[in-house]
Amino acid sequence: MRHRQTAARASRRRYLPDFIVLVDDGRGPADPLQLIVEIKGYRGEDAKDKKNTMDTYWIPGVNNTKKYGRWPAHSPTASRA
Repeated sequence: MRHRQTAARASRRRYLPDFIVLVDDGRGPADPLQLIVEIKGYRGEDAKDKKNTMDTYWIPGVNNTKKYGRWPAHSPTASRA
């Protein structure tokens, strides 16, 4: 029987969002909801990959530490009319 090995490729990258918005959603100013806001004229594949990575790994990881406030579990997208 043959076993197939795959190497996980993880790399560190520096990410700076366009904005981080602190929202008082009723829990008071000591516990704001923190929203990442990206302003994009065109949503290319790299932006989709970044969103998927944030939603899948970064946001759950940060929320799990309970050290950096509350972050939403998903990012809403807007469409043009």
